[in-house]
Amino acid sequence: MSQAPINVVFASDENFLKYTATTLVSILKNMKTDRSLSVFMMTDAGISREGLEGISKLFRIRNFKFTNLIVDASQFARIKTTPGISLATYYRLVMHDLLPADVDRVLYLDSDIIVRKCISEIYDTDLTGYLFAGVQDSISKRYNDKFGAPLEAPHINAGVTLVNVRAVRDANFSDRINRYLDSHKYLITLGDQQIINGAFQREIKYIPATWNVHGSMFDRQWRSKNVGINNTFTKAEIDAAVEDPAVIHYTFKRKPWMSSEHPRTKEWFTYAQQTPFFEATSLGSIQSVAKASAPSTAPKPSAKKKAFGFSTHRFLGYLKSIQELRTTRLTVNKLLGDVDSLGNRPVPQSLTPYYLIEEQSARLLGEIGAVQSGKRFDAETYVKNLPEYQHFYTNGEPKDLDGGFHENLKTILKTPDIRRDLDLSETDAVVMMVQRLRQDLFWKALYAARYYGRDIVFAETTFFGAFATYFDKGAPSLFRRSFGYILDDMGYYFDARNPSRLEMFLNSDAAQLPRQEQIRARRLIDRIVAEGITKYNYSSSPSHPMVLPQGSVLVVDQKQGDASIEFAAATSRTFDLMIDAAIRENPAASIYLKPHPDNMGKKPKSIHPRVKVIPEDVSVVSVLDQCEKVYVVSSQVGFEALLRGKEVHVFGLPFYSGWGLTKDRQKLPRRTYRRTVEELFHAACIRHSVYINSDIGKIVAIEDAFDWMLSKLMDLRIAA
Repeated sequence: MSQAPINVVFASDENFLKYTATTLVSILKNMKTDRSLSVFMMTDAGISREGLEGISKLFRIRNFKFTNLIVDASQFARIKTTPGISLATYYRLVMHDLLPADVDRVLYLDSDIIVRKCISEIYDTDLTGYLFAGVQDSISKRYNDKFGAPLEAPHINAGVTLVNVRAVRDANFSDRINRYLDSHKYLITLGDQQIINGAFQREIKYIPATWNVHGSMFDRQWRSKNVGINNTFTKAEIDAAVEDPAVIHYTFKRKPWMSSEHPRTKEWFTYAQQTPFFEATSLGSIQSVAKASAPSTAPKPSAKKKAFGFSTHRFLGYLKSIQELRTTRLTVNKLLGDVDSLGNRPVPQSLTPYYLIEEQSARLLGEIGAVQSGKRFDAETYVKNLPEYQHFYTNGEPKDLDGGFHENLKTILKTPDIRRDLDLSETDAVVMMVQRLRQDLFWKALYAARYYGRDIVFAETTFFGAFATYFDKGAPSLFRRSFGYILDDMGYYFDARNPSRLEMFLNSDAAQLPRQEQIRARRLIDRIVAEGITKYNYSSSPSHPMVLPQGSVLVVDQKQGDASIEFAAATSRTFDLMIDAAIRENPAASIYLKPHPDNMGKKPKSIHPRVKVIPEDVSVVSVLDQCEKVYVVSSQVGFEALLRGKEVHVFGLPFYSGWGLTKDRQKLPRRTYRRTVEELFHAACIRHSVYINSDIGKIVAIEDAFDWMLSKLMDLRIAA
């Protein structure tokens, strides 16, 4: 058995010292070996005299050597973290430079744990060929999916980490950390745990679950829904770990000083009361707060009582409604007579007819566009001049921005802080995403721009800027992220009610291309056609060829309820009119309907017997190349058809109609210029779009983005 010293490292500060001391007491009380113990505590400032005196009083339990290491972690100060993760957690990324030269391994521990067994049992783990050892996180697979890591490399929870310090020093560790941060600078949401797992996923060893048992693992229901599903644990391993844990980790809101939700809360207090940092009175007050914050253990009311309570509440609401009925009617009449009354206050959506909400949104967006129209704007210059780390208010979904479909928008906007819970006083700028008029967040964002002068940009996945569709959950993690965005400072490019920056540019002399840019645009168009590049370039379902008869007509479906339909002056009836026209105008042709990718799996409604539905596993690109005419409402497929020289009939008002390139069933009088396909492509896909190579975390030219995207698809095919 080894007699080498045992080295333990904590990251703490003066305020957290009492909790760190509790963890240390649990270690000292449960050590069964006579090996010497060295404790290193990393802090951003020296521990106070009172703090050092408190630590020294623990020598009475067991002797150990104590060293306070002062850390400068300012390089990590701007990295976004989740609640409960402080700057101190990043200290372990620099500890190899701070520890004495003769320290070749350490056990790093968070301060929200207790150790119930002798740490020598884990300390002597063989680390040959590994930098770290730890227990996989309870939702390891979900983290791997979120961060794009391979499933065979489970994501460890870094709260208990055995570190091969000697190997770290020899592994060019700091440079590798810096390279990872350089490409993920704005994407860190899980602190140093994400960095360690992301940068060193092939150099981590996995140790038994008993050495890091989270609070959720004690919940039988949680275990039944997660063990072996969101991690690679077995039921037997977790059952044994819960029965007799070596380490209990009080994660998130289960910390004993925050609540008594954790079933082993009392055990933590048995160690806390043995430290000099908790007086009986302070410990009692913490316990009181914890109990007050705990979930109620009172029996739930029966269904009958719940129904009565609910009915009583509703009855009181009815009484109030009757009392206010006359006032409400007057309010509605006033709204109907004066749309301007909605301008400077939240829209009472439950009372307001939808057409009035549409009217008000058009007016507000038009006012924003008018203010912005006097400025110069193109996507590349806009992004280049953005300050780092601005606070962007958004109406987008958090799950899409944190490890989801729109995560790369953080890198493009140069900030990890794109949120929907910002106060106006915290908001530097606004990024508009979904256009949902019934969404309060939509109005709050517009008000911040229109009435309080915040900079605004409208962001959408650009026309050739994605791998898989938003709804393709079977795609690899990397492929479920957009890599290109169309940016507009005046409005949504697909909203024909007001001029967008894209439309304004196309409707001006500035859109006329010099010879060099014409050649560039044509070269890119030819490449798109030749290589079959489209908006969604990957599907988790295999694609199959389909041969169409000569002279075929393609009718294109769209996602039901999509804003690009509503704000292109179209409705569900417009689709019926389009299909009727395609049948009537092409009596001898074969007519095919291509469902939208986001409608996959949904049964199409009854259509004319002459119209054949193209199977889901046939790509739109393959049929586009074979058809003679294309009928669309506002689908991007119409744009792609133009690039292929097809005759395109348009029934809505998409951005590409009205420029003399399409056969339009509706006119938009303000679009007066005639444009070439190259000019249209350049304006939409080059001037007003930006692209990212997420491997390096950098903005790249569209040509380089295509190279990168196609290389990733090729890598996947080779691996398969």
